[in-house]
Amino acid sequence: MCIRDRISFSQNHPELIWRSFETEHFQIIYHQPIDKIAKEVARIAEQIYHPITNDLGIEPPGKTTIIVTDYLDYSNGLSTPLGNYIVLWTKSYTKYTTGRLRWLQTLVAHEFTHTVNFWAFRDFPGFWRELLALGFVPTWFLEGLAEYEAEKWCAHRDMLLRVVAYHHKLVPYKKMTGFIGADQIDARLVYEQGHSLIRYI
Repeated sequence: MCIRDRISFSQNHPELIWRSFETEHFQIIYHQPIDKIAKEVARIAEQIYHPITNDLGIEPPGKTTIIVTDYLDYSNGLSTPLGNYIVLWTKSYTKYTTGRLRWLQTLVAHEFTHTVNFWAFRDFPGFWRELLALGFVPTWFLEGLAEYEAEKWCAHRDMLLRVVAYHHKLVPYKKMTGFIGADQIDARLVYEQGHSLIRYI
């Protein structure tokens, strides 16, 4: 079975030619012609591997798969529990920055933190504990920890939280357990308030 046959995003793209290569800790799967971006992802992933795994005190038991694509006009990332692979949608990624960090570096670090966190949930009885943990660990912690590992606290975040606090619009703690019913601003605040709480902790 070829690499392309093992990847499903609920869309058929037979025109894409998939390739893969491995580094010490990662398997990178990508389609042509984004070879340059895939190599940059691999370089970043190896660069952030030890700082994140050392901070969290656990390493994935095998190589983490990162799927790199740009066939959608979409820029984001996803780390999956249980399957433990990462998908990066990198269309127009050069437009995005966060503070002084390049967007792609931030994205890889953020999603890899999730992956390491998911592995940390596993213990006897294996993936059942991971499922159980994902039902109880609040979103502010998951996203705040990923923000903490991937990004610096900056004046933009400080200003956002100060303005929101001034107007008494902080998301209440009980609502920070998930994104259900949250608008775009509240959803963003789950990340930023979680980031702030993790730094406080």
